[in-house]
Amino acid sequence: MESSTLYGTVSQRDELGQTSVLSAPPPLAMHWADRATGRVLARTKMFDAGFGDVSALERMRDDHELFGAAPDVPLEAALAHAVSLPQVPGLRPRATEGIALRELSWHSEAVDPRFEAPVRRARALLLVGGRSPANTTTLDPSTPLCIAMAASGEEGYARRAKVLAPLVRAGLDALVLENPFYGARRRPGQRSARLPTVYEQFHMNHASVLEALGLLRGLRALPGMANKPLGLLGYSMGGFMVCLAASAFESPLALVPVAAGRSPRSVYLDGALSWAVDFRSLERERADARVFLGDLFESTARHLRPPVDGSSVVLTAAERDGFVFPGETDQLLREWPGASLRRYRGGHTHVFTAFDGHVRRAVRDAFAELAC
Repeated sequence: MESSTLYGTVSQRDELGQTSVLSAPPPLAMHWADRATGRVLARTKMFDAGFGDVSALERMRDDHELFGAAPDVPLEAALAHAVSLPQVPGLRPRATEGIALRELSWHSEAVDPRFEAPVRRARALLLVGGRSPANTTTLDPSTPLCIAMAASGEEGYARRAKVLAPLVRAGLDALVLENPFYGARRRPGQRSARLPTVYEQFHMNHASVLEALGLLRGLRALPGMANKPLGLLGYSMGGFMVCLAASAFESPLALVPVAAGRSPRSVYLDGALSWAVDFRSLERERADARVFLGDLFESTARHLRPPVDGSSVVLTAAERDGFVFPGETDQLLREWPGASLRRYRGGHTHVFTAFDGHVRRAVRDAFAELAC
């Protein structure tokens, strides 16, 4: 039996792989670092241009098969034409020493064609250890591969590459996916990663999940890759996205959602990130803006389904998270039989920075469970 002490609960996975939450006293107060981060984020509002394409939002809300048809990713061609990088922008060369870096790109059919070419050009960084860049056009069928998805506002590859680099040197392959509207995929004239409309936020999330699914299926379709161990890692928004991708994927995965919960509703309506939401602009468009926004975010939670094998799911979270409340993570744990939860002291902003060693351990353990 595996157990871990949480902020006031104990999660257990018994001999049959079942997880139970035994007690649930009131959660601890928001960590001061999350409160401070929330105040800084609130200086620049998100959704200041309103809801955007409301008809498209309503279609997404009502579509019960939203992630059912992921466009193919031409992965073999993308690998063949990948560009070698001397280092990861934003990281010292020492951080990825001994690792071959190649950037893949392809035309993404997951992105609304109304958006400009840079947004529709998907990009991902491939990290492979112990090989020269010239030899990374093919992948080893026996080497595990982890796809890392972006957190809210996370542009570029640096943070995820830094976390994954020690694992890559130890024998893991990694793909770090750039989100639409972030980094090199910004719209022309886009000033920051803070998206102006709710539609762009929802479309980014939807498209990034479809792109991750396309990569997973593209990897499976490569010659000899039918049994390659695959996994997903994501922090915060990325954690919820990897849960959605795993829910729609047909095979077991090593899954590590970091600081993620069952639904993003409370994140945008009640948590520290909600202080950055421009509710005044949204309420100028419709009086029920909060209710409508909450319904939109809650509708995404219905696409969460228990993974094929919950034993290779390792949830990682903070005990005083002010962005993704601990109760949301507990609820996700209850709905995913066989999963385990590791909660660490600190807040939301600590988990992927101060605790990156714990995140790496969770990835190793998830792949170890996948191999059982």
